[in-house]
Amino acid sequence: MCLAEQSASEREKAKKERRANGNFQLALHVMKRDGNDEIVVSYLKAAARDGHVEAMRQLGCAYEFGEHGLKEDEKIAVEMYRNAADGGSASAQFHLAVAYDLGDLGLEKDDKAALEMYRNAADGGDQEAQLFLGGAYEKGRLGLEKDDKAALEMYRNAADGGSASAQFVLAVAYDLGDLGLEKDDKAALELYRNAADGGDQDAQCALGGAYEDGQLGLEKDDKAALEMYRKSADGGSASAQCYLGFCHKFGDLGLEKDEKTALEMYRNAAEGGSASAQFFLGVAYEKGQLGLEKDEKTALEMYRKAADGGSASAQFVLGEAYEFGDLGLDEDEEIAFEMYRSAADGGDQDAQCKISEAYQLGK
Repeated sequence: MCLAEQSASEREKAKKERRANGNFQLALHVMKRDGNDEIVVSYLKAAARDGHVEAMRQLGCAYEFGEHGLKEDEKIAVEMYRNAADGGSASAQFHLAVAYDLGDLGLEKDDKAALEMYRNAADGGDQEAQLFLGGAYEKGRLGLEKDDKAALEMYRNAADGGSASAQFVLAVAYDLGDLGLEKDDKAALELYRNAADGGDQDAQCALGGAYEDGQLGLEKDDKAALEMYRKSADGGSASAQCYLGFCHKFGDLGLEKDEKTALEMYRNAAEGGSASAQFFLGVAYEKGQLGLEKDEKTALEMYRKAADGGSASAQFVLGEAYEFGDLGLDEDEEIAFEMYRSAADGGDQDAQCKISEAYQLGK
């Protein structure tokens, strides 16, 4: 190629890049201004045609989740993610890694492909990929052998990049002396605080517990504990919502007893998947507490949800219900024993006694 032809090619390439960047910036501008989906998509598609990697990635997300007025289309989503990943987008590589990991977006589950994509994304600085790789090394997933040292390295990379989730994982490791680390309250507290400041709800909840119980070198401080629990609950933590429900019910942490607020908190937590909250709601419906009328049908529904979510207390209650024919159930010793065994495996001492008695009686 002569110099003139090379120069013309470079000018055309630069022109294409400017056009792609311009269309992408226009898409962002419309998103912020009035969010006209049709115009946003048209600019994103124009930018993607000219090779704009982030435009491709965003189109992938739009097709995956049905955003910007587009219909969900897994095939196009994968195509967009692949184009963006080939262009060096660590975020797109992460999306593909998750899809291969879970067998999502019409792809078959493929641990080898998932691991390759996670590694590419992690090398490109994607904190979520680094976090997921840390988990894979810690648990021995994706064909990897368990490796605490490699897991710790990945978690630290993600935490140093600002990942609140990774900071929380490291905080727990220092708190418990896990991942080959020595227990270190000072380091744990610093990481819990960093993660909490970054919006991690689990870290906020853990800090609430540390202030309440005077752990990690902190003095007991109900006011600070309550503030942390509320931040976590406001951010959607079902665990924090459940615990605040408990505090409002019994007047803990300096709160006055408030059954109405307790019920609201339990309901929010139960909807968010908290098995403990589902159990407490079951008790409230069964006993007619928190201003509720007795309702065995709803109580049974709550206990079953809690039991399915792993609540040993709910499993024990269901065991008794089947043993004695309570809550509108017919007596069924076989199901009762199954429920007691699940509860016993989950650490419920009453259930463990029931199982012991059953074996002694030769049942």
